[in-house]
Amino acid sequence: MSSANGFVFVCCVLDGNVTARYDQPARRRMTLDEEWCEVSLSVANDPDNFASWEKLIEYSCKGLNKASSRDKIETFRTSYEQFLKKWSFCERYWINYAQLEWQLGNTDRCLLIYRRSLSLIPHSNLIWISYLKLLPLCELEYQNLLAVYREAELRIGLHYHSYEFWRLYLELEENHRGKSIYWFNLLKKIVEIPIYNYSYFFQLLFDEIENLNQDNILLMVTRDDLVKKLKLQHSLEELDLKRINYRDLKSKLKKIYTDAYITTQFKSFELYEYEKGVKLEFYSPQMAKSYQELDNWSRYLQFIVINGDDLQIRQLFHRALVPLCEYPDIWLQFAQYYISSQKIQDAKHVLYKSLLHLRGSNKSVVQLKLVKLELSHRNYLKARDILLYALGESPNNVELLLQLIHVEKYITTDPQQFNEFLVQLVTTQNDTDVALELFKQLPHQRTDAQLRAQLSTTLHDDARYWILTLDDMLITHDVSSVLELYNECVSNNSLHHRDKLVQWHAQHLTRFVPSDYRADCALALGIN
Repeated sequence: MSSANGFVFVCCVLDGNVTARYDQPARRRMTLDEEWCEVSLSVANDPDNFASWEKLIEYSCKGLNKASSRDKIETFRTSYEQFLKKWSFCERYWINYAQLEWQLGNTDRCLLIYRRSLSLIPHSNLIWISYLKLLPLCELEYQNLLAVYREAELRIGLHYHSYEFWRLYLELEENHRGKSIYWFNLLKKIVEIPIYNYSYFFQLLFDEIENLNQDNILLMVTRDDLVKKLKLQHSLEELDLKRINYRDLKSKLKKIYTDAYITTQFKSFELYEYEKGVKLEFYSPQMAKSYQELDNWSRYLQFIVINGDDLQIRQLFHRALVPLCEYPDIWLQFAQYYISSQKIQDAKHVLYKSLLHLRGSNKSVVQLKLVKLELSHRNYLKARDILLYALGESPNNVELLLQLIHVEKYITTDPQQFNEFLVQLVTTQNDTDVALELFKQLPHQRTDAQLRAQLSTTLHDDARYWILTLDDMLITHDVSSVLELYNECVSNNSLHHRDKLVQWHAQHLTRFVPSDYRADCALALGIN
């Protein structure tokens, strides 16, 4: 807010809507300069302009420190909160917000912001790494840290660029309990994951194999494996760690993990064929993605659905949705995966979540998919609610209107009542093109006398309506009736879209109208 001629300029953001107003001076108010007025007014005038919001955020953080005034800090928080409410997939802004709270000495607020961001973007590699790096500074107990790392593993453990996460995980265990059994098991798990930096962990494993001796062998290999898999002793009872041939043991382990290296390398190279086509990992509002990038993601996901396990599939879909959340195809592809797996509720959850990020026709595509899902489970009222909400945003969407008619058939059992609904729906359309398209798409209802009577009044001067009527009459009426109506159309000097009637004349009347009558009609229509 700012003072201007005794009044206070206020930039308000409520439920994503930005308004500007001038209020009477308040007893307590922030003192901000003209630059703040400029950036806040810019957001108020164009709340969908991402660049304006970025300037607002940048300005609200300028000079922020522990000595900043309460008003300054509240301005910073309000700016970030409203920005992230509007663009919740902006990972770096969540991180910046949390780190600024940390710098202000607000540890609890900082951690809360990280947890909030991960509740909205639970598979963000970027946020998880930043969060995990901060946790050791918060003096948490080992078991609490371990619980967080295990959660992170479920979210980003199979990410192609999860190298840093796994390195931090090993570091956590080594710092607290040394190179324990858990540490070795973790390392053996990592080398089987096809990530970009897989060779780093294999080298680490081979170094540990080289250093094996009777003091540490059981950290890496169980007694059971020493006997049954590696064949180093005849039985567990006879097993003596001092008598093991460690040169033979190391040779066998290197052979096992060399084979594993080849397998992981092959799988990593398979993924790299798609990874190299990923040009943008983060969310950037209003930045159009190329067809090549969208196609690459689609093919990548198809490959993983066929070749990956459930966790790998879900992690990749969530990763793809960060940069592509404004495109319906990935959402629909994800939902279809769940549908194919008979997880209908999960599919619905994905589709409903997509509605927070999609707009216009992109949103309508998903809403239609949701309607079909609800219809498949006979949730007719729920399907109608979805359509009515969708039509509130896109009232001229013909696909939505046709689907509403389809759903209403299930709900309305009385034919007369359904017919009245249909007549009202078609005849009350403000857009003539929409009314005509609905009329065109409803061949069985076009014979309804009430519907025709209404439309012949509202669309009397539109040739497209009469062409549809003439088409129907060609099937159900004699030629003389068709010619009579056609003659009325020709004589209507107020008729719009006469060119359509010209085309219809050329396609149909030449088949059965006498040549002299055709000539008169052509003259009336202005056809040479």
